[in-house]
Amino acid sequence: MAFALLIISTFIVAELFIRLPIIGTVRRSSDIATKSATLIRAPKISDHWKERALPAYAGALFMQTLRLGAMIALALSPVIAALAVSSLFDAPLMSLLVSIPGIALSVAAAGIYAFVRLRFVS
Repeated sequence: MAFALLIISTFIVAELFIRLPIIGTVRRSSDIATKSATLIRAPKISDHWKERALPAYAGALFMQTLRLGAMIALALSPVIAALAVSSLFDAPLMSLLVSIPGIALSVAAAGIYAFVRLRFVS
């Protein structure tokens, strides 16, 4: 039972990671950080304007970080649901999740699922 829950929750997590715009959010965060660093190093821009622009960049970067955290929490929620189901049936899912065979099975299942999903399903 624990192995089935692990594989099913891994498939759902992999699908959510494929569908959620995580890479785009990371790219936007990187772009904001790059713009901020460029602004700081710009010798022709006065400190007054830097003081006005940097809080806007900081706020945008903060929002992107919150968005990324929410997406990762959403993507990992099937594991929490599987843990709740496993506790109802006394299946040792938590011990399987933290064991080397469980981690290997989860990584293999996610890799196979992502490969098949991205290669053969559009």
